[in-house]
Amino acid sequence: MRYVHGYDRRENTRLQDQAATLVELLHSDTFFPPGSRVLEAGCGVGAQTVTLAGNSPHAHITSVDLSAGSVEEARKRIEEAGFTKVHF
Repeated sequence: MRYVHGYDRRENTRLQDQAATLVELLHSDTFFPPGSRVLEAGCGVGAQTVTLAGNSPHAHITSVDLSAGSVEEARKRIEEAGFTKVHF
């Protein structure tokens, strides 16, 4: 079985659109107290990671994914957003 999520531009765009649609449904009220340690398993390309970090800027988030390519994309998104408490 081949892993496809986030590997090509079309799939990456689809995942971003999907994540944007789900932000309000899944994470609009997700907040973690300062100093919390959060594990995000299956971070994909980081769309939800950016939302989690934005909602809880003083929590420490560790995000993991099986796909090294997806993790790199997530890392770029977090760096571009300026969040410093997310680790991969």
